[in-house]
Amino acid sequence: MAVIKELENEREWRGVFPIMHQLRTTLEESAYLSLVAYARENEGYRLFALYDEDGAAASVVGFMP
Repeated sequence: MAVIKELENEREWRGVFPIMHQLRTTLEESAYLSLVAYARENEGYRLFALYDEDGAAASVVGFMP
């Protein structure tokens, strides 16, 4: 069964970077991690991933309320 999970730490954010990089091809991993951390702390940003039956991330979505 597929599972949607909120990503709350750098290890989880790093794990889905390859998917995010498909959308933001010029974004470096270090910049991505800094942007996510800043936006979470200061702007209410939330990041979620859809994991398939094998536990592999299949999709990522981020948003601010």
